[in-house]
Amino acid sequence: MPFQDDSGITREDNPHPLVAPFSAFAAQVERVVIVNVAWAVHLVPALVAFVADVPEAVRIALTLYTVIAFIPATAWLYRMARHIADHDHLSPDLGSTALQETFLPSFRVLLPLLGCMGLLFVVSAWADANGVFLLAVIGRLALLLYATTAIWWGVFHAQQPQWSAVRVVRESARLVWQHPVPALLPLFAAGVTMLIGVISIGGIFLAVPVLIALYATTMADYLNLKVVV
Repeated sequence: MPFQDDSGITREDNPHPLVAPFSAFAAQVERVVIVNVAWAVHLVPALVAFVADVPEAVRIALTLYTVIAFIPATAWLYRMARHIADHDHLSPDLGSTALQETFLPSFRVLLPLLGCMGLLFVVSAWADANGVFLLAVIGRLALLLYATTAIWWGVFHAQQPQWSAVRVVRESARLVWQHPVPALLPLFAAGVTMLIGVISIGGIFLAVPVLIALYATTMADYLNLKVVV
């Protein structure tokens, strides 16, 4: 199916940060869907591993592929969300350049951030299973607070790929502390969108991930965070 003629992209003046993602999505909808599919296709091996009757070694290999590919794919998705929010004309060259710029830095930054989240989850789950009440409470609280910053990691990493993981999480936490309501709105919108996407099934592959990245990206613009000092 040929693309629509969307080479003349127009930007709505100052749309609400939760409306702007849909405006940017609609401006070049077919290309944005392709971006979303390019991210979501990495989920397929894990889905096959869990629903198909395959040998255990194959199941582990497929799951590991999705876990590893998720990191650079998500960094790339947020970089593309930056281009989509700027109404840049999406093209294969733009996508390829974004991948080259984010692939290696994503493992340096996003891998330890996601690893820390996994560690907090394991610690709180272990403490809960073994009756260590205080540690379970502290672990859950730390995991909750840490998770509230997660939607912003990709935004800061896309804009400042040279930043370390520590600085990314520190700036994300500072943002949530200084602007709690607007900083958490994208998280709420992401939860609602994810729920709709799970119910519709196809939404995960066609729109949901890129919309979640756009929520945070356009809110960053609203908070004047596009140029981070």
